[in-house]
Amino acid sequence: MATPFDRPPHRWALLRRREVVALVAAIVMMTIGLSPWRASHLPAQGDPLADLVFIADDNAVFEDGCDAVSVFSLGTGDAVYRGRTYISPGRLTATTGFDTIIASNTSFLPDRFLYLMHGQPGHPLSWTTEGQIFGAPFTSVGGIALAPDNDTLLVATNVVVGGTPAPHDAFAGAESMGRAAPSSLAADTTEGDGSTGRGQAAASEPGQVGRYAVRRYSLSELRQDPMDPHRWTVGPEHGRFRLDDLPAEIIAVGGNRAHIVTTEQRVITLDTTTMTSVEDDIVMAPMGPAIANPDRYAGAVHATISPDLRYLVTNRWEAQGPKLNVADLVNRETWTLEVAPDIQRVGGVALNRADLNGGLLAIHGGELLALYTFTPRGPLVELGRVPVSPSPYGLIGINGPVHSVAWSATGSHVIVEDVSSTRGVQVLQVTNGGRSLARGPAWKLCSASDKYDWPNDILTANGLITHVTPTATREASATPTEPPPPTEPPPPTSTPTATLTATTSPPTATATATRTPRPPRDLFIPLAVRERCPPFTIYVDVALVVDASTSMTELTSQGRTKLEAVQEALITFVDGMRLEPGGDRASVIAFNTGTKRLQPLTWERQDLVDAIHRIEAQPGSRVDMGIHRAIFELVETPSQRDRYLAMVVLSDGRAHGVSDEEVIAAAEDARDLGIVMFVVGVGPNMDEAVLRAMAGSADRYAPAPDPESLNTIYEALSGRVICPPEVYWPRK
Repeated sequence: MATPFDRPPHRWALLRRREVVALVAAIVMMTIGLSPWRASHLPAQGDPLADLVFIADDNAVFEDGCDAVSVFSLGTGDAVYRGRTYISPGRLTATTGFDTIIASNTSFLPDRFLYLMHGQPGHPLSWTTEGQIFGAPFTSVGGIALAPDNDTLLVATNVVVGGTPAPHDAFAGAESMGRAAPSSLAADTTEGDGSTGRGQAAASEPGQVGRYAVRRYSLSELRQDPMDPHRWTVGPEHGRFRLDDLPAEIIAVGGNRAHIVTTEQRVITLDTTTMTSVEDDIVMAPMGPAIANPDRYAGAVHATISPDLRYLVTNRWEAQGPKLNVADLVNRETWTLEVAPDIQRVGGVALNRADLNGGLLAIHGGELLALYTFTPRGPLVELGRVPVSPSPYGLIGINGPVHSVAWSATGSHVIVEDVSSTRGVQVLQVTNGGRSLARGPAWKLCSASDKYDWPNDILTANGLITHVTPTATREASATPTEPPPPTEPPPPTSTPTATLTATTSPPTATATATRTPRPPRDLFIPLAVRERCPPFTIYVDVALVVDASTSMTELTSQGRTKLEAVQEALITFVDGMRLEPGGDRASVIAFNTGTKRLQPLTWERQDLVDAIHRIEAQPGSRVDMGIHRAIFELVETPSQRDRYLAMVVLSDGRAHGVSDEEVIAAAEDARDLGIVMFVVGVGPNMDEAVLRAMAGSADRYAPAPDPESLNTIYEALSGRVICPPEVYWPRK
């Protein structure tokens, strides 16, 4: 019996999607002055980093994960690594490959430091807490950033005019408190005029003002104490920028640019090479209510940047009126945006810079997490919300950053501070364009069972491949206080495309002989093709998504249930796979009212067969949920190599409790992530219009009105998935 999967394969170019993305990323990085070889690694689909979440905890208990930075897996829902206690890690930053993770300090002890963690060479999912970095008068809860060059470290520090800063000599051999200041830091007594305002010059120039500074160091110049391997010091300072407001957030965007957000809601754009301001400051609406100690107030400040790097969004905490500030980093103007009136406090803010759910804005509203569409000039449209419980400790003098929120690397999930006796943060799966939020794993940060977590910052690889300096030109004059409404606001999911323009001058023209053109003629070239699979080895991760509704108990023409025919066909498919360590992998996901992952991705045949036999029919048919669960399995599960991702969905197309449009949208979500969809329709009453739309391509849909034909279909489908022509064969 012929099936649609038997037809000659489509021919695509041999360059695969991920290779093209990596090539474009490298070209863009070189264009903006970065070396692709300095970036240890850029996360992409299937990359282990897409699965990971890094979280800082502020619970002063000397057990793993307490007052430490820990790593969690979205795929397994477990802790990958719990860091060592050093009181207390705050804001997080990392190199692009997350082989170095650094946290600022939230402690108000006199001797402040940075928390240092390294990945273990040759072990991509292993880390080691290296210890503490000293050597500068770091602020508490101040901003910190590693630039995309993976070497430039920017950090907020204190500047004591006319006095001696706090001691920070990592090599003094004394305890962490009460050491004498090294002479290099004691000399940091540059006099200022005492006026309020932003700094005007680098460290070596006169006329600096301000109690704080953003200082630049080189990551490659960190030095380890030969007497104590857990003590490090920063190398020589390579410049500073003085200012009077505490730098609460630092966002480095590449192209030697960084944006500083201060406790007074001032945005300053720096050239990180000269450490000077290169644009007019943007003064946004203030936070509220103010408190006396700006060091502590810095923990309430959150900032996020749009995917095109043009708009900066900050929270206003408990200010009266609109709760969000927006700054246009190109036109240097600002305005405010309203959120729902019942949200009295806005903490963490996070704009999603991944393709999936791109541009959506997540806000931590104290006792809830809300998702909004983000149109820069507004209005914001709320899509969904879930209740959460903030850490009460975060509000005692506002350590932090408090009420943190972050998007996962792929944009499929939101990770939010949500504290109870059994968790510190909650993972929420985002589907239906942001209108559906489902609770996923909940993580306890501090391993002490009798202690509540005190979460600080949350960091993922979201947006790491979009470090491109905006190229938009400054528009004509605009009024910062009353910006005119746009006639066509950009959609929130738009993604900028870097355009590379050749600048090589054309060669000088030289005289050439003129030839009379000949009429075109057909040219026949003999071509011998030996098509076999594989010309090179690409393994597949495939999710087998199976309808387990009560309609699967109906009988086939041979008197057995449809489910029994499906199970036989699935085993035939599995038998056609290259199931060996490092080879093909499959998972089994059943759906009815909800979903059940019967088997995670594995190359163990017997485990897959056992899972297939465990499929049980129950009421309901939420095929959309089955697809989204399979997306999670394929995209968030760490992969050992570049893999081809596929999904095989078996359904009669008759969904219950969800519209046809939502089912089709779920399939589109999978295709948008590069997952190739195959759809098998089963039974005499299937909705073929929906099934065809789910597949997205005629050659990826096969009907089986008689379920007894499923075995033949899945046998052909096995070869189609395992030897994908869109990967192996060039276009003819």
